[in-house]
Amino acid sequence: MALIDLDEGFRMMSTVTAGDGSAVAIDDHVRVEFRPAGEDAPLPVFVLETAR
Repeated sequence: MALIDLDEGFRMMSTVTAGDGSAVAIDDHVRVEFRPAGEDAPLPVFVLETAR
């Protein structure tokens, strides 16, 4: 779990994943992906950006 500061100016709590096993650190850049959550709305999950 992490607090994500969005460019739009607000903060949300979500999950951050790093596909290659990298450690996630403060100020790392992430992108959002939506994962299915059963019959409910998809869940936003953030993925570590490896290249900017």
